[in-house]
Amino acid sequence: VFPPMRGGIFYEHGHRLLASGVGTLTLFYLLAVWRRGVGQRLYAALGLSLVVVQALLGGLTVMMRLPPEVSIAHLGTSMLYFAWTLGANLMVQPMQPSPLRAVPRRLLYVASAGVYLQVLLGAVVRHRGASMRCGYDAVLCLGRALPGDGLQWLQTSHRLLALLVAGLVLVATLPVIKQARSQGRRGLRQLGIAAHALVCSQVLMGVLVIKTGVNLHVVTTHLALGALLWGCMVLLSLSCGAPSVARRDRRAAATEHAALGAQPHEPSGAC
Repeated sequence: VFPPMRGGIFYEHGHRLLASGVGTLTLFYLLAVWRRGVGQRLYAALGLSLVVVQALLGGLTVMMRLPPEVSIAHLGTSMLYFAWTLGANLMVQPMQPSPLRAVPRRLLYVASAGVYLQVLLGAVVRHRGASMRCGYDAVLCLGRALPGDGLQWLQTSHRLLALLVAGLVLVATLPVIKQARSQGRRGLRQLGIAAHALVCSQVLMGVLVIKTGVNLHVVTTHLALGALLWGCMVLLSLSCGAPSVARRDRRAAATEHAALGAQPHEPSGAC
């Protein structure tokens, strides 16, 4: 259970122990919200399902010795679970924020999906060995405008999608920053600014990955910034989008109380 924590064993076994703790906490969350409404129960069950799938993928990754497909799916599921934890955090807040007005919500959703796809494509590039396929050129591919083989096209696609997603994030979050400032929503405004800073830093970090020859610390920072950007976009989408599951559960309870002749009460705060 506790082997000597030397070398890579510390990271691998520590990863497994942390994963076990995350799974246990998710189960406790499911038990804690069991009486809060059908919507929250289903949402908690979704989180537990993601943990189970993630654990299975983690086991397959070890047993099959890091196959690219399983490793990519492992990362993709972890990002979905990360998004789930952010949604769960919003749901248990006593004061649910109301959606922003005059914000391009669909564009926010598209930008968020683009960030997620870019994270997955980055994993494909890394696990397929295409990280340095274009050499140390940050713009061209071995001095050429067009790639020459499949792996070079994969690396170039990752770069092109990065520019597209960066533009989407900047365009989608700018109205959020403006609306949040006019409505006094400081938290949302800071999230929008953070998304701008993260997407610019992420593009720069991608260039550094190439220029440093896929340095481990730079690559790890690149992935961490991508995860943070994904988290920012998820929070912005949830805060500016449709009412949360928790709010819908409270409205359903209020309707039920009203039908029974009670006086419903719903918190009406805003972040």
